[in-house]
Amino acid sequence: MDVLCHLREHQLRSMCMTARYERYEANHVLFYADSISTCWYVLLSGSVLVNEHMYLARCCFGTQRGGRRGSECITLEPSEMIVVSGNLYTHPSRLLGPD
Repeated sequence: MDVLCHLREHQLRSMCMTARYERYEANHVLFYADSISTCWYVLLSGSVLVNEHMYLARCCFGTQRGGRRGSECITLEPSEMIVVSGNLYTHPSRLLGPD
């Protein structure tokens, strides 16, 4: 996947320690506008809507660091995703910093 292809092996291994697979049916609310942001998502299949923006498979979303989400996210169709949370709550582009 493009979103993860630039990561080094040890960075991917670290991320995988807190990542999990989730699958949801259409019209499932992933998070609400007032929820605390504790994770981000890599969409494997399906589509989601966040703040009037549609994300399709192979995109990442929900990368706001800390604080409240500000908008809700809903699945538009059955969707599969990797959820990355915990201490490694960092967007892939931020994992490319110094080792």
